[in-house]
Amino acid sequence: MTDHVRFQHSLMSQTLAVRVHDAKAANGRLLINNKIVLNQAHGIRFLNRYMRVNEHYRAKKHDVTGWMVGDDGPFQLPPQDGISKGDLTTPFLIILKNGFNFYHFVDDVLRQFSTVDTLGPDYIGEIVISAPNEPITGFIEKFIAAIFPHYHARLRMVNADVSFDTVITSYDTNLYAMTGRARTAMPEICDALPSKGIVKGYNPIANLVRSHRANVTTNAYASLRHTALERCADVDFPTPKKLFIERGDSARSREAEGYDSFKDMLLRHGFTPIVLEDHSPLEQIKIVSAADTVAGFHGAGFTHLLFAKESANWIEIGTLQSLRERWPDFWHLADVPGVRYRKYCFDYAKDDPFEYPNFAKESIVAPQITPKALARLDTDLEEMAQTISGSPAERVAYYSSIGAEHPDKKINPSATKNHPPSNGAVSRRFSFRPLRMKKPTSEDAARGFEGKMAQSRNAVLLPGNNDTSAKRQVYCPDSHRILYHDLDIADITPPDGFDVAEMQLVKKSGTYVFGGFVRVHFGHFLVECLGPLWVLDAVEEPIDGVLFMPYHANPNETLRNIRLLDDHSGRWLKALGVDEKIDIIRQPTQVDKLILGENGLGLSERFRGSSWFQRFARRRNAHYRSEKPPNANTSIYVTRTKLSGRKGGILGETALENTFRNAGYRIFAPEKHSLEDQLAIYASAKRIVAVEGSALHLPPFVIENDCRVAVLSRRSGIDKIASEFGEQYAGFVDVDLDIIDTAKDHWVPAGQLRTNLESFAVVDFDETYDRLVALGYLPDDVARSIPTPLDVTNQIKEIAKARKQHPTVLNWDTSTPEASPTN
Repeated sequence: MTDHVRFQHSLMSQTLAVRVHDAKAANGRLLINNKIVLNQAHGIRFLNRYMRVNEHYRAKKHDVTGWMVGDDGPFQLPPQDGISKGDLTTPFLIILKNGFNFYHFVDDVLRQFSTVDTLGPDYIGEIVISAPNEPITGFIEKFIAAIFPHYHARLRMVNADVSFDTVITSYDTNLYAMTGRARTAMPEICDALPSKGIVKGYNPIANLVRSHRANVTTNAYASLRHTALERCADVDFPTPKKLFIERGDSARSREAEGYDSFKDMLLRHGFTPIVLEDHSPLEQIKIVSAADTVAGFHGAGFTHLLFAKESANWIEIGTLQSLRERWPDFWHLADVPGVRYRKYCFDYAKDDPFEYPNFAKESIVAPQITPKALARLDTDLEEMAQTISGSPAERVAYYSSIGAEHPDKKINPSATKNHPPSNGAVSRRFSFRPLRMKKPTSEDAARGFEGKMAQSRNAVLLPGNNDTSAKRQVYCPDSHRILYHDLDIADITPPDGFDVAEMQLVKKSGTYVFGGFVRVHFGHFLVECLGPLWVLDAVEEPIDGVLFMPYHANPNETLRNIRLLDDHSGRWLKALGVDEKIDIIRQPTQVDKLILGENGLGLSERFRGSSWFQRFARRRNAHYRSEKPPNANTSIYVTRTKLSGRKGGILGETALENTFRNAGYRIFAPEKHSLEDQLAIYASAKRIVAVEGSALHLPPFVIENDCRVAVLSRRSGIDKIASEFGEQYAGFVDVDLDIIDTAKDHWVPAGQLRTNLESFAVVDFDETYDRLVALGYLPDDVARSIPTPLDVTNQIKEIAKARKQHPTVLNWDTSTPEASPTN
């Protein structure tokens, strides 16, 4: 049947926030000027009902829809102005058809809160849900409060007809596809329609409506999914990989014959039974979003397909009746994450197991699971267990980019079909941008971030070679362009004579994300080697892993350096929430498909990070904040005393340690702990004081917005510290750093005339403590520790021994620092 009812790929339309006048909500429908609005599920229900009693639908449609269908376009709203600042207090109307069905609630109501989100944070209007005059199930308010808590306080339920002079509501453009102008309104439909045509039946128009519903989704679903998964990111709850959704006591009684044998078979395969409605909304979403395989009987529980893990296996147990009568219900939800959604038809649990039920009299009849059918399903589950997690789904949702940036632009669909765009996108026309991906902020624009993405088939990764002067690049053979160059996405013509055919290429099958370049230095790894990874949360399709290249072009690496590069990078990435399989490419390699994104973090103007990378980094590490122990020390002093003598710092820093220890701080040497422990400790902190260095790049990934951070300068150039570390903290968590620069002298490597990574600062300890007390980091009566001259002399000797040279001192009180030999 799917050959006839399923499009070759799904389509995504838009749901818009619109302002309408003389509107009324009555009987689960929206009316404007007393005309039924063919909009969303309630409009489709009315359209279906009208068609059942009007055989000549096309001749009489104007009698019902009036201006809803006219010469100016299909299913248009009356002329209206766009949403303006004056509308930010106007009520937002949502239609609730019934108050007891979970599927209709999510499908019709909950997703409309994502449309409210599009009005922006300044929208403060009341949100009115027009509900039928019948009991309202408790899950409605629970789900709204859990996923959209910022709107819950403004919610008003109305169990009667309600009228508005002016109101905002959401309008689905997906009904365009059910008109004679479908090819104009949605040109992508031409390539999406099934090759064998739509299902034939007694009412072709009704079948068209159902086919449309099963194959066209909307960006409101994608936005709802994204918001829900963000809300449950911090939920700590067991998440089995194989899940059996059982029907609870509140569900309709559809007890299947052979249920016990069916459940025993699932238990043998390692499935965990669970009744979703016994758990909170966020726990439900957390559970289903982590499962690789889910099985259950036909019912509203399959609404959770919207929140499913990408490419997961979902198995619906039903009958031919549930397939025929309810086949459109869940497809459009499964298409958003790209789920392998399978429907199994069993015999009927009735006297005649082969008699097709009368839906009006018997409703949906439960299945009868015979031993033969159970054996077939048992075999299929064995085969599914062999499926590699993350491999492409049987049907992955297709998000059309045609006309997405400019919806008014007229597209000739035949032109795109006969002349497909090149797989190698360039900077002026990057079209690979998921529709749910948010737009750049003003801060992004000010720093040159655009959220650019590109993709290439048969991409060639070139790690570079110092001996031959070959550059580190990513090359697209189809467009003959360089797509990644100089640490960022690019659009460059290769030099004359550039030919990958002459190279010995390693072949790598699958779809990968390019992660950029990795290096062993911790601070530079965090700032320069993670920037492209935000793409992992933007790409809609399954990937096989992330590919990196060494930061240095074919460096003269010893075996130890190679091991450190692999070992450090892998452990660090996993700790930072990058669970995808990674590989470091060291020789020219060609992959089936490569997805690239702009560098979202880096030096200079990129220190703040793009809004896409900030969101990626904070979301991937949110669990450290939710898992912080209740007795954790919230005051942290980050020391450099345990580092090698070749590393810079502050002379006499042990005195600082003693003072902060007296004030109840935890003295923390991060390099002595795993990265997971570091992140967990920073996540619990309310106050952090640290000597300026690489360790300071890590806390912004996990600290709370109310955490205070003081930085003790060890090098000259307070402006540089404020502009670099300060930008990162302000961008990630809106935290202003307290920079404390009390250095009077600096000890530097012999022969150097300026401070650098190996510099040691000579600070005024009393001034340092006074500043810390004034800023609230230390109490007034703290026992202050001051280093003795002997302490400093011994430390200088240790530095000289480690470096095999005597350092020199720069007197920072002079206008022109000069080097002078030590005693």
